[in-house]
Amino acid sequence: GRPAEAQARFTVAVRCPPVAFPGPSCRRLSQGAMDVVRHGIGLATDLYDLTIINAVRPQLEACYGPMSDSMNGAITSATSLGAMLGQLGFGVAADRFGRRGTFVATAALLCVAAAGSACSVSIGGLSAYQVLCLWRFLLGIGVGGEYPLSMAVTAENAARGHSAEKMAMTYMMFQVGQLLAPIWVLCLLYSGAADQVVWRLGIGFGAVLALIGTLLRAGTLKESEAWLESRKAAGAGSVLCSPGSFRAIGYPLLGTMSTYFVYDVVSWGVGSYTSSIFKASSATGTIWYMLLVNVMATPGFALTLCMGRFGRKTYQLLGFLGMAVCLFAVGLSFGSAPQAVLVIVFGLQKIFDSAGPGATTFIIPGEIFPTSVRATCHGASAAAGKLGAFVGMYFFPTVEHAIGFRGVLVLGSALLLLGFLLTLLLTPPYTERTLNELEAATKHDLAKTTAILWGRSSGECVSGSESVDDEGSEASGDDDSSTA
Repeated sequence: GRPAEAQARFTVAVRCPPVAFPGPSCRRLSQGAMDVVRHGIGLATDLYDLTIINAVRPQLEACYGPMSDSMNGAITSATSLGAMLGQLGFGVAADRFGRRGTFVATAALLCVAAAGSACSVSIGGLSAYQVLCLWRFLLGIGVGGEYPLSMAVTAENAARGHSAEKMAMTYMMFQVGQLLAPIWVLCLLYSGAADQVVWRLGIGFGAVLALIGTLLRAGTLKESEAWLESRKAAGAGSVLCSPGSFRAIGYPLLGTMSTYFVYDVVSWGVGSYTSSIFKASSATGTIWYMLLVNVMATPGFALTLCMGRFGRKTYQLLGFLGMAVCLFAVGLSFGSAPQAVLVIVFGLQKIFDSAGPGATTFIIPGEIFPTSVRATCHGASAAAGKLGAFVGMYFFPTVEHAIGFRGVLVLGSALLLLGFLLTLLLTPPYTERTLNELEAATKHDLAKTTAILWGRSSGECVSGSESVDDEGSEASGDDDSSTA
């Protein structure tokens, strides 16, 4: 009973092919991307917030006057001190109360502190800089909390045999934050925005990133099954920490803390001299150079995706060695070599950095410790790194007055060689199979940790349904060629 034209439209509609819904592979891909964003958006926010303060310093000074050296140091040290407290405090809290609640809390704290920083004004007897300093301290606590939690959650949610890949992808979110900060400030500057608008929107964008992370985690993150099992074992009266546990964990913990400390002394200490290598005559030129330095690190971040094939220890050794050679070359040639040569060599140093200890000092503590103490040990390692950053930033200028800028670069090279030696002695040559064995053997007692990491376990600790299969040794993932 339909008219001919309506009937034709109806027939065409009926004959249209059905909508093709994504298959299992597409769903796995989208879920994997969701996991990376959810676990790593806090790291992107961290690097954004730590980078943005340098990017908008000219606009801050245009609004509130020159920032004294003491105030500049106070703002930097407030963030570093807050980060150390956050790394230690949230690390312990995550092992005691669970991953989900503390992970949401760190993102929420980042959001509030970044928004407060963007709204800083003179209040009572406090200047705008002093108010900003207080907010940056709170921001540092949130920044610090992201370190142990992002790695603990990623490691415990990674499929067997894919830990290195998942950890590397989460780590790459650092680069997202490093690139976003200068790009966003350049957009604001080229839009002709006033100085007040540039610095407030520049800092305030970090609150937007943190808010996305807060909502994403609160809505989609589930409690870690591995953590729940470890808590169940402890509640059942199992021996979670035997008398030899501290001794078993102490050796690898010394390794992660010492290498993280040495790396950050050089990374933050020498990094503060980047403007001496990349000179610019304008505010936008400075931001462009900052973006260039950050882009140089991108190939190194990409190389971390192959970490599971060649081994974490191998990456750390080659990274320390490559950074040492590049810094030594820049130190010897600074002032005499063409600018283009310095840029190329410094770019190589950034690649060795981001693919080497920049990645491994962050990833290794998240993998090699038992679930029950993973966040605590990662927090302690990261706090040692922040202490190293403080030492580098505050003592390298004094050293420069004594031995000169070229001497600082050569000293940094020597310290990186020390990191190479510490890695040889204190970093375990572990593989995916080692991690599987460690998870099964340390549910009730941590005492076998060091023996398993260095391949000295007898195999008695893994039996029955907890036996280690070869699923974790895909491709050449078991061939950690760094067994030094």
